[in-house]
Parts: sequence; C-alpha cells; structure tokens
Amino acid sequence: MDTTINTIDIILITCNRLHLLKQTIRSLYSRLSTPFNLIVVDDESVDGTLDYLQALKRAGRIKVLISGEHRNICQAYNEGFKYVESEYFITMQDDIIIPLLKPDVIQRLIGLMEKYPEYGGIGCRIQRIPNVNWNQPGPIVPARKALSAYFRIQKKSVIEKIGFGNRDWDDIAFVQLVRDKLGMKVGWAKDLWCDHLGYCKDRGYLVKPRKWGTGIHKRTTQDYILKPYPHVDPITNEPI
Repeated sequence: MDTTINTIDIILITCNRLHLLKQTIRSLYSRLSTPFNLIVVDDESVDGTLDYLQALKRAGRIKVLISGEHRNICQAYNEGFKYVESEYFITMQDDIIIPLLKPDVIQRLIGLMEKYPEYGGIGCRIQRIPNVNWNQPGPIVPARKALSAYFRIQKKSVIEKIGFGNRDWDDIAFVQLVRDKLGMKVGWAKDLWCDHLGYCKDRGYLVKPRKWGTGIHKRTTQDYILKPYPHVDPITNEPI
C-alpha cells in the first residue's frame, strides 16, 4: 500500500445524544492514524451537544460545524458534503466506536475501495445486521436494501453525481441511488467491525417536534431490549 497518507474528511451527524457523541469522537482521535478533518452536522440538539461541539471547534478538533436548521438524515449528509474536499470520505453517526487496528480502519476501507472499484460504498459491520449472509466468499458482503453509515466510505466523485437524496433515513436511499443511478455495487466489509453503542427511545429526535425520525424508533420496547447486543472485543469490536 502507498505509504503516503492523505487527510480524509469525516461527516458525523448527531442529535441529542451527547453521552454517546463524546465516546464516538474520542475513539476517532485515539484510534485513527490517518489524518482527518471532522465535519459535524448537529440537528438542533438541546442537551449540551452544541456547546460541546463549539468547544471542540475552538480547540481545532472540528473543521466544520453546521447547526441551527432542522434536517433529516439525508439532508444532513448533503449539508456536510458541501465541505468535503478529499476524494475518499467517511459518513458516520454519533453512536459508533471504531476498531483499533494497524493499518487503521480508514486505510483498510480505502484498500477495499481500490481493489474493488465497482463498489460505490463500503460500510463497517456492527454487532447485528439482519438478513445478511455473512458466509459469502470474499472480504465484502453485498448489501441488501440498506447500507447504514455506521462508518461508511465512499468517493466524492461518486456522490457529486447523485447526492444523498432526501429521504428521512439515508441507508436505503444510499443503496438505491448508487445501484439504480450509477449501476455500482454497495456492501459490508466482512472483517471490519464497529461497536454500535445502541439505540435510545426516539434516538433523540423527538425532543423537538419533527415530522420525521419516528416509525420503529418510536417504540418503547425496541430490539436492543428484547435482543441485547453481544459483548465485543474492546480492540477489534468483534463480538465475543
């Protein structure tokens, strides 16, 4: 692999989950060796998230901070994408702990993208992703209907053609745009794991009145209660 490591942009979206967000950002700074610029889109948080992010911005740990307007998830990624400069970039959420690897997870994702250029996006897997056959050969398992941005890599030149759409949730929109408009593949990296810190009721979206962010996330009893995630290795995030 080329020893020259270029700075990569990371779009991180967040909403009213400060306790998770802090863990997520700490993991980026402690576990990545690839230099990165952090672009954060905050969806009108009222739990102290904005104050925390503004402090990080003053300290130089956030390059771009976007806040103040209501956005659904696709709109949030579209806003963040306006500031992306690197050819490869990452999209992620505020409840993800990346693995501690050498080379780091970004370099491994770039390696997969370069080896398999037919893929328009590759995402890290988490403790549980339903209805995916992980026994398929090769390092990438094709996504079915969705490819969530737990820690997902894509190319700027690809997203410039299609954007992230305007649906409430980006996971299905991303797959449809990449497959239907560009004829490219999307998939999960079979051996790259993130620790998904879990759900919370309404994922914080209904602190303020919103027309989106409800559905399955409005249920009081959710899958993480009925079927808790397994414990993971704290270094690799692979379930134990």
